[in-house]
Amino acid sequence: MTFSEVFSVMEGASISLPVMEITGLITIVSLCLVFRYNRIGLVTAYLFAYRWGWLFVSSQYQTARIPYIWFGGAVAALTVFSMIRDTSLGE
Repeated sequence: MTFSEVFSVMEGASISLPVMEITGLITIVSLCLVFRYNRIGLVTAYLFAYRWGWLFVSSQYQTARIPYIWFGGAVAALTVFSMIRDTSLGE
């Protein structure tokens, strides 16, 4: 899949997001910010964004799913590693 194909798919794509999920995201992230749980808020936002991206990718070509899963897993692993590292340093 070339860059122009990816761009044309994204240009013509439409996605609808469930209102309850958006409301849930805003509520959870707002509570995390109010109570100063910044890391939990960031992870929550990542999971919601990853799920919404999956809604888009799952309706596209099969070849787009594997890189999406690998990239999402890599970002999740780096996030967990960074949080463990920061916690062990006492920050």
